[in-house]
Amino acid sequence: IRLSGSSDVYLVGENLRNPFGLYAEDDSQAPESKLWCDLVLMKLSAGDLRRVEWSAPYRRVVLEQQEQAAPEIEAATGEEAPPPLPPEKIWALVEPDFGVEPKQSGVNRLTGALADVRVSDVIDRGNLAKYGLDVPSATCTLVTQAGGIHHLRVGAPADGGAHYVRRDEDELVFKMDRWKLDAIFLGLSQFVDLKAPTFAQDEVVNLSIEAEGRAFEFAREDGAWRALRPKVELEPKGDRLDKVLKVVTALQPQDLATHPAPEVTGVDAPATVVRFTLKDGEEHGVVFGNEVPLTDGGRFVRLDDREEVWTVTRANWNDAKPGVSELFDLKLMDFDPEEVTALTLRDASGELRLALQEVPVPEEVTGELPEPKWVVEGLVQSATDIEALQGTVRSLLSTLSGLTASDLFDFAQATDTGLEKPSWSATLMLSDGGTLTLDLGQPAEAGTVYAQVKGKKALLVLPSHPAQRLQELGKKLRE
Repeated sequence: IRLSGSSDVYLVGENLRNPFGLYAEDDSQAPESKLWCDLVLMKLSAGDLRRVEWSAPYRRVVLEQQEQAAPEIEAATGEEAPPPLPPEKIWALVEPDFGVEPKQSGVNRLTGALADVRVSDVIDRGNLAKYGLDVPSATCTLVTQAGGIHHLRVGAPADGGAHYVRRDEDELVFKMDRWKLDAIFLGLSQFVDLKAPTFAQDEVVNLSIEAEGRAFEFAREDGAWRALRPKVELEPKGDRLDKVLKVVTALQPQDLATHPAPEVTGVDAPATVVRFTLKDGEEHGVVFGNEVPLTDGGRFVRLDDREEVWTVTRANWNDAKPGVSELFDLKLMDFDPEEVTALTLRDASGELRLALQEVPVPEEVTGELPEPKWVVEGLVQSATDIEALQGTVRSLLSTLSGLTASDLFDFAQATDTGLEKPSWSATLMLSDGGTLTLDLGQPAEAGTVYAQVKGKKALLVLPSHPAQRLQELGKKLRE
């Protein structure tokens, strides 16, 4: 609890609902601290501020209020010149110096946030290292017109996107919500236009994406994309590739790393690299480095070999690094189970053939004819056995129609797939005369198996669970 007018805060260790607490006659839960503690950390009006400095391992930005001579007022003919107007106070971006006046919208957002700086909770006294406040990840230094200096120091992340903070040299540890921090620790784009070179998206003819040890490359011909790496005969999702290009051909910097230390930005050992080639042969590359401290997942970026290292939003970062399932349709077999007329299963037990046959109906029977039934070819079955077979076949076909791979490769990228002699195979005959064949091979990574659909030049990776389900259903059909 903090006494009004005092900077000392005392933590209450008692249950506020017990007979010795503050809410002895109330059975409701004790209120959160923000309801019974004064959690205003500081209040500085726009007129109180003279200088704001932001410092972090990758940036230093200084915004300062300066005096500017007021325009002279010309005296009317024959009259005495009026006294000069007092100098005007304006905000200037001192560091880095872009040579332009900062945007008023950014200044207003900053001064509005500093007019009422609140924390969301009181956490602890001392133990600064525990909360990352012994060496803060970022500091905002505020200098007042009277010469007072205040520091808002930011430490480690807390739950819900918040961070631990402290004021000046006080050892009290508070928690501050992200939205409040975002309004104080503004990126340079809030004050100046950070412009990156742009390129015509429709002029791109080649695109490659390298991330998490994987590499994908695509070529565009006559408006259609095709995969070059991995070399698979699957059509890429053009709309998803367009989202990648929208980011890298027109970067939208949010901030500038004024001190781009490689160990902080990570652009020399990037997490993702996107390269693109234009119709005239011009090549460009965008590298995405480490996560930007004190942001909601933003990333450091660099275009080509430029000196500037910018930051972009998490949304831009996510758009630039699609997963394999976003790049390709990984559904293995696209068919309607109602269109299947015959089914052949192969495994270590041998081959099992099933066919959909019409049920014999006596001539004297009229009305709606019974639906065809699945039967095992070459096997005499009772009506009871045939009826029991129907649900298992339907489950098998439903599982096959819903199969989706978790990954894909070209065949040169893997050895010992087991697909030369599949451990399990299914061939479907469709009503239009077409056939589909799925082969399952050896286990791939943990929890997956290699798979191949005949006619598709792609090595697919299928989760083990549906593969086991197929094998179990096949075994049940043989019983």
